[in-house]
Amino acid sequence: MRDLFKKFIKSKVFKPLFFLISYIITYLIISSYIHVLESTFNKEIKINWIILQIICAGIILVIYFIVKNVSTTIKNSKIEFTGTNLKKDDGTFGTADWRRFRRYLRISEN
Repeated sequence: MRDLFKKFIKSKVFKPLFFLISYIITYLIISSYIHVLESTFNKEIKINWIILQIICAGIILVIYFIVKNVSTTIKNSKIEFTGTNLKKDDGTFGTADWRRFRRYLRISEN
């Protein structure tokens, strides 16, 4: 089941279907929000249909880029040791091995 889900997400059908479903949901949410504003202020709020489409598309793009950013960050993240046990070759600029660990413990206790 999990493999089938992963295969569906990587398929060419997923992204257009995701955008279509999220567009419909966003459109319904914004339309109901406008209806609530109209009933609250007892005025008719006229928003051009094209403006409403642009707002929905903008919200969907922002959400898509946030999800893409988080997924890329998680995919590219790697766990590295920090503190006194730093690797010499990972951008520490020569500070990784300034003292041995036992010597560091004695220095940090004082």
